Amino acid sequence: MNKEMQRIILASVLIFLVLLLQPIYMKWLGFETDSLDEELSAENYDETQRQLNDNNILQKTNPDLDSNVLQKTNPTLNISNNSSVESINITIESKLYNTIISNRSGGTILESMMIERNNDKYKYLASTATDFNQPVVLRPFNNDSYCNPCIGYYDQNVKDYVYINAPFELLTNINTSKPNIYINDLDSLQLDFEYSNGNGLIINKTIIFYGNSYESKHIYQITNNTIANHNFELIWADGLSPIEKDRIDLDNGKAMIGQEGKTESLTIIENSDNKKRIEYMGNTDWVSVRTKYFTAALLSKNNSDYSTMSGELRESSKNNNSAPLYNVSIGYDKYNQIINASMYLGPLDIDYISKLDSDLDKTINFGFWFLRPIGKFVLWFLKFIHNTFHLNYGICLIIFAAIIQIITSPLTKKTYKSSQKMQEIQPLVKKIQEKYKDNPQKMNQEVMNIYKEKGVNPLGGCMPLLLQMPLLIAIFSVFRDTIEFRGAHFFLWISDLSQPDILFYLPEGWWIPLYGNHVALLPIVMGVSIF
Repeated sequence: MNKEMQRIILASVLIFLVLLLQPIYMKWLGFETDSLDEELSAENYDETQRQLNDNNILQKTNPDLDSNVLQKTNPTLNISNNSSVESINITIESKLYNTIISNRSGGTILESMMIERNNDKYKYLASTATDFNQPVVLRPFNNDSYCNPCIGYYDQNVKDYVYINAPFELLTNINTSKPNIYINDLDSLQLDFEYSNGNGLIINKTIIFYGNSYESKHIYQITNNTIANHNFELIWADGLSPIEKDRIDLDNGKAMIGQEGKTESLTIIENSDNKKRIEYMGNTDWVSVRTKYFTAALLSKNNSDYSTMSGELRESSKNNNSAPLYNVSIGYDKYNQIINASMYLGPLDIDYISKLDSDLDKTINFGFWFLRPIGKFVLWFLKFIHNTFHLNYGICLIIFAAIIQIITSPLTKKTYKSSQKMQEIQPLVKKIQEKYKDNPQKMNQEVMNIYKEKGVNPLGGCMPLLLQMPLLIAIFSVFRDTIEFRGAHFFLWISDLSQPDILFYLPEGWWIPLYGNHVALLPIVMGVSIF
């Protein structure tokens, strides 16, 4: 083993030790997390005081509102009517979902269980299920507003939303005492609701659920708009509850809007400031709130005028971590009497989303815009192998990797040969550099002559790698975010292809930057094999 190799090994070991012992070093310097917790507690106290003040202002501005409407966690108001309509819940089931809706807001979603099956097992398993057989449940982060979805307006006077989220009268004759209403694969269910505020405003809403789709129709007809000073918005409030373990949804969740082929996104990260309501003017195709693998999206079917996004961090009761809560809406002119829209509440699965009359597939991460076709092809090819030959996704990945190696082997070989030639002429280059160190121009000229004589291209080792980069980046994006790998078992300890193959966790308080608090085997094997 030569000295250069020894230095590389020693440097690698030292870097690893520095990263591993960093938490202990920081603690030795006196950096404790208690002080940070005290700062966050102070911030929470200030936020609580602000919300209480907001509630007092809203109560004074709207003296007729019931104080029970003012939520401690969300000071947003609702509109009550003068009728005695009671709140009821309706359970709707198909082969894909088991959804509970309320007649509040004319059919707000309380929760939706993903019960689609694959080989007699739930396709989307909850990541924290103790018996590994519980399906994912999609629900709002908080359900204080009963606005998932609803229509309402933004009151500029109090700088907050007013939701029309009172109970609507159910006009469809169904037996609400039955356990659930089942929709067959090719059937649909239509529910009609009506709301009246007692001052002439009447809102008729129709919801249509489908047995073979996660999409549902939401159509509003507004009569005698007595709130004519405000534009109505179709709103999804209170985000989506975190689903995955650890920080996955915190790091990957976001709100997005799509307007005429272009997208905007909003991301809240830990320790960041809350994002106030932002308006994006123009005809909006869709707005969405997503976790890493699931989404709630509103799709406008008639012309709209603008859209909005906002976000804040809330404490999650599921994992005691902060998680982002996003609100999105599509705005319509105050004289618009019909809001025709649909909602997609389900997995970020290209097979379902591609069937929508929309470019909502832009919420799926296939990389930069010029890499998206490559990413889509990669995903299609993997699913083709999986569905055609009924192979484990782990085997599909191995087959795909072998094919990529065969395709890129000529470029890889050229890279290695170029690197080898560069190493062979390094002694000559060093002699020239020493000889002409006082004459840079002459030195560069002599070095280029050596490259020419030996047939070496200084960029020969880089260009083949650059040609492979678009494919490699697209593959990385697909492998990182595709829902097909979520919960996909391979063999032995590799039980989830979307997660690291963790052998064991480091002691509490230990954390390797850019790596985590665990030790996985496959990255080590890959590193050794490359070395």
